[in-house]
Amino acid sequence: MKIVIVGAGKVGYAIAEQLLLEGHDITVIESDPTRAEYISSTLDVIVVEGKANVDQMRIANVGSADLLIAAATITQSYMQLITMPLLGLTGGTQPLLSFNLGASALERIRRGMRVILKFGLLFTSTMFVASQFLPSLFARVFTDDPTLIAAAVRAIRVYTLGVLPMTLQYCFVDALTALGVPHVSMSLSLARKLNMTLWTILLPALGLGAFSAFCAEPIADLCAGILSTVAFRKTFEPLLTRRGMTGGEIGR
Repeated sequence: MKIVIVGAGKVGYAIAEQLLLEGHDITVIESDPTRAEYISSTLDVIVVEGKANVDQMRIANVGSADLLIAAATITQSYMQLITMPLLGLTGGTQPLLSFNLGASALERIRRGMRVILKFGLLFTSTMFVASQFLPSLFARVFTDDPTLIAAAVRAIRVYTLGVLPMTLQYCFVDALTALGVPHVSMSLSLARKLNMTLWTILLPALGLGAFSAFCAEPIADLCAGILSTVAFRKTFEPLLTRRGMTGGEIGR
């Protein structure tokens, strides 16, 4: 299989090294001349020096490649603009939930969860609209190449389709951790990772093309959102009821 890796930092280098062991034909596009020379001298790969613009893509023969791996893709960078603030919200409010749990302020926990969900969904709804209607503005932060912008716009629109159910998963998983049931939240997180890995492998294997792997993220987010909501509804109120009745440690 012909594989093109855009950018060969530590992650890209490790990917190239592993794929070489598996017998693939690797081409690396690297903008740093020193790094490009190092890769050329240490790995049996084709190295194209320069930024990942259209000309360099043609030199690397991307059009005929079976798979394009971007070590630092625009889509992943953009996704962090959504996930990092969301993690700040859900992770940053964990001490508040834990404190009120210790104080047996159960109604305050319920109100806190409503506020966390409201702000989380408000933020991701805004980002969802921006992702669907204004993705080119964000893509231009990373590149000015029209062809790459067009590809990034398509990827961003697909990759962010599941950010709303993803919000539910983030809010509920972090809340359950704060409320003393990390085994439930860990199981939910692991289920999402396994689900995304499954779809990332399965979709291209079905002959839908390499781009179909981007669809694995929204599918996994949708499944995780549903599963986390069901688990939270079955756990949250019984957990608070038990706390109110016993005042004991919920995790036991």
